[in-house]
Amino acid sequence: MILHLLRKPYSHNFSLKRNLILAISIGFFIFLINQLLFNDPEQKYFIISKTKISIILGSITFASIILILDIFPRMFFSITRKENWTISKELGILSILHFGIFIFNYTFLISICKDLSFSLSSVFFISTALSTILIGFIPSSIIVWIDYTIKLKSNLKQVLLHNQKLKNSIKKDQKSSTKEEIIHLPSNTLKETIKFDLSTLLFIKSDGNYIEIYTQKKDQIATSFYRFSIQQIEETLNEFPFIIRTHRSYLVNIRNIEKSKGNARNYQLFFKGVDHTVPVSRNRFEKFNIAFKNIVSIHNK
Repeated sequence: MILHLLRKPYSHNFSLKRNLILAISIGFFIFLINQLLFNDPEQKYFIISKTKISIILGSITFASIILILDIFPRMFFSITRKENWTISKELGILSILHFGIFIFNYTFLISICKDLSFSLSSVFFISTALSTILIGFIPSSIIVWIDYTIKLKSNLKQVLLHNQKLKNSIKKDQKSSTKEEIIHLPSNTLKETIKFDLSTLLFIKSDGNYIEIYTQKKDQIATSFYRFSIQQIEETLNEFPFIIRTHRSYLVNIRNIEKSKGNARNYQLFFKGVDHTVPVSRNRFEKFNIAFKNIVSIHNK
């Protein structure tokens, strides 16, 4: 049961703005906590004042958050890893964060301690570790779960609205529209032309240097491969507002979406007759949602 919960999708925000706000807020919180909880009898063991210690511990927390939640992921996390983020991965990076904060804090406190027998004692080590867990990791874990629940409810609400609009508007438009919109493009292979009917296009999938075009006609799904990049075909089809990039590997026809499904990380789009879903990545959802609403409003006129 617990393992199942930990594998649930989670939408981690890797933006610098978010991490700066988080670092400043938590750094200031740590400063206040240490000002309030640092006992006067303990002060005699250190060569600097309680206020200076609190400022430096808050600064360590700030720097640790920027390092582990922003710089580290930018250097070592691939786009695929970020798009497949889960609760367990979020708790994992928080564990690394708080372990780092503990190591930095403990090293700093040892360096300013007058009596090494006190700072190197098991009592001091355990108390420093416990305070890091109680002040940091446990509240962070609770926040992650609350954040997960809020995102899941919000995404499920959006999915219900999308599916209702798809049922009432886009499907109605599909039944009444039989006009062909044939696309002709030269591929990157000599003597080969990319040709498909835009009205029957479901989506286009990127596969390395090739694209796979999915179309549907009379309940039959047809696929065709061409040597062409998804960026090239996206630029070619940008004049059609109902064709939108939902993922680094997918370009979809909003008109032909059958239904959608959501979790706390992203959305999955379903197309009739296709046995796999098309993802809408978190960083592309806003643009997709705007395009979706615009297409629906046009159809409702």
